[in-house]
Amino acid sequence: MPRSLSVLGAKLERLGFTGLRVLYGEVYYCVDPGSMLGRVTCYYVLCSHFHREHCSEDVTQIISVDRLVSPLVGITVKPGDTVKLRELVVKATSAYSKWPSSHTRGVEVGFYITFPSGLRLYYTGDTVLQEEILDFNGRVDVLVIPISGEGVFTPEEAVEAVKSIKPTLTIPVHYEDAVVYYKFRDMAQPYTQVVRL
Repeated sequence: MPRSLSVLGAKLERLGFTGLRVLYGEVYYCVDPGSMLGRVTCYYVLCSHFHREHCSEDVTQIISVDRLVSPLVGITVKPGDTVKLRELVVKATSAYSKWPSSHTRGVEVGFYITFPSGLRLYYTGDTVLQEEILDFNGRVDVLVIPISGEGVFTPEEAVEAVKSIKPTLTIPVHYEDAVVYYKFRDMAQPYTQVVRL
């Protein structure tokens, strides 16, 4: 299992249960770093929502609010909002599920990030299959998607999302059981290249 993946000028590394760290140029961007924040270098932090495995509520004690993008503090975003972080353009996307009830539509977000190199990365956040995902059809190079089925996509639902989005590469997150990963990989592999970080 590789520790990092280099694609179109960006170096991608998995952070904890559901996070991702991206090095582009000389800048580290961390998405939902969970407990890794403070243990790894992050210049910008993007929080989809405030659950322990994503971002803790004390994140502002570690990172300056002008370098934090989230739905509640720092540079606040809601689905549809766009912010520029140095060279990267970050669009907040819709992310929600019926269970647990704290994954509320319009409150939590995912992130669609475009890079000057042409790389398009979509971090779905904690969500389930939804109509808004169809907007990304054929416009994603790297998809980062949860697959545990616990308030997020099941492996089968994640495969349906892959079929709709058509990403070149897919990085599954939000799972602990390797059986869940292999189930997703085996079903998704005909439609995308699955990479386990």
